[in-house]
Amino acid sequence: MYHVKLVEQMRIALGIGNWIPLGHSFGGMLALVYAHTYPNSIDAVIYDCPMWSALHTSKAIAEATIPYFEKNGMTEQTTLCKEILQNNVSPKDAFEKALRIDMNDGVKEYCHVIKPSDYQKYINEHIPEPDVTEDCWGKFIPFTQKLRDENDFYENYLPFIEQIIQPQMLMVGEYDMTCGKYEQAYFREYSPNGKFEMLKGCAHLTWFEQPEKYTQLITDFIFHLNQSGFGRAKKCAHSMFRI
Repeated sequence: MYHVKLVEQMRIALGIGNWIPLGHSFGGMLALVYAHTYPNSIDAVIYDCPMWSALHTSKAIAEATIPYFEKNGMTEQTTLCKEILQNNVSPKDAFEKALRIDMNDGVKEYCHVIKPSDYQKYINEHIPEPDVTEDCWGKFIPFTQKLRDENDFYENYLPFIEQIIQPQMLMVGEYDMTCGKYEQAYFREYSPNGKFEMLKGCAHLTWFEQPEKYTQLITDFIFHLNQSGFGRAKKCAHSMFRI
């Protein structure tokens, strides 16, 4: 995966020995593949509501939304979700269908998704206006399309979890639709040195919905790394980066 190579090149360019990748959503896929590809470059890895499999994420979204569509007589959307949940659906077909799910205000409320206005208010109050040109912003859509055009985007990376011996922590919101019950159960069963944390009342943006709990979980995880002496050194400072 091209983006994983870029992350490793960045680590080398910065002169960092080992570090801890923290991947959110699609970044969780990158963090997992990075940890698997460059195990000697990490002390541990943290996943925050990750997308490890386009197929299973698509099914998790369908499973979360189909009760709303059935209850409200939305036949077309119900059929779409059922198509995603079929056993013989391909990862690419499932993901493309998931993009067509109508995430209207009623669905968002049913699935406990935060209000866009609340999120935007937080961004306006706490994050300075980025010095990004319009040309750079314009690259976002073709960039995301390029990701979906690559075959490795649709791979199932869940088996990588059991091959990583460094400590791994999965943080997931109670109502997250990206890392569903199947992925959560897989991690809890197969991660050799894994820690699972569910943030109650959260959906996908755990860092925004419960920032204190989010920060504490990460702090405690790193503290226990030092206490256990796992990896390169005991009681040392760790470098971390968020994808």
